Amino acid sequence: MCSDHLGPSDVRVFTFVAGDPAHVLRFGGEVEPKPLEAPEFDGGGIFGTSVKPIDAEEPPGLWRALLPLSADSEPIGILQLACERAVDRGGVAFLNDLAPALAGAVRNALTFEKTKRLTFTDDLTALYNSRFMALYLEREIKRCRRMRSSLTLLFMDLDGFKEVNDTHGHLAGSRTLVEVGAVLEKTVRDADVLIRYGGDEFVILFPETPLSGGMVIAERIRQVIGSTKFLESQGIEARVSASIGIAAYPESAEEVRALITGADRAMYQAKALGKNRVVAAPPLPLPESQKRT
Repeated sequence: MCSDHLGPSDVRVFTFVAGDPAHVLRFGGEVEPKPLEAPEFDGGGIFGTSVKPIDAEEPPGLWRALLPLSADSEPIGILQLACERAVDRGGVAFLNDLAPALAGAVRNALTFEKTKRLTFTDDLTALYNSRFMALYLEREIKRCRRMRSSLTLLFMDLDGFKEVNDTHGHLAGSRTLVEVGAVLEKTVRDADVLIRYGGDEFVILFPETPLSGGMVIAERIRQVIGSTKFLESQGIEARVSASIGIAAYPESAEEVRALITGADRAMYQAKALGKNRVVAAPPLPLPESQKRT
């Protein structure tokens, strides 16, 4: 940032951690592993060469300003500015005029991010929802075609979930779904995409993974779900298992709808075969040019 009042300067914005006004995170950059301690304000802001930076990344000796940001009397965050030279009264007035407009912009950005999360996130489990899955698959299949790579889709239905609901109530059933989601997050890889499709059905997308690799991960998931005791924090030992169907691009299907249908049908076949198992969708027939004569 550069202005007649401030000269070359570094501007950073920090937003409060939800439910914790004593800590902030850097806005617009990578989220820090740990929240940073928010300064305490006695008045409109802190100015001078002795002001300590929030993130402790700036060298000593700089002139700094820390200003609280609020919009409609709601605390939004903190503006941090660092300059190589001291700022006069005109510069301080400029910052005070800048802060309200910046606070409004930050609030709008936070509102947009929250709306986006709500649009694509399942309310109960905080996993992605089917709306996100549709958008992701369309984009990912195009990328797979372009890069000639693989994508495996896993469709999972919980066996015994109805009994949990009937025996312990719907609140216990909902809690079970949350715990299943947490187990899945610990079991899959960072690059994999977890989705609560609806009810007790989950979908997992494995990028850069052929059908054979998907089968290995699916079997591991089946074993982990079947061996986990759910609702222990409620004084209950609930058990469920998983019927899983998987399909892969390009081995099982060449477009999104067929990929989903293939995994869904394979899951129902797993149910029909006795539940608590993994079934793969059949491969596509070879093109005539690849068939042996």
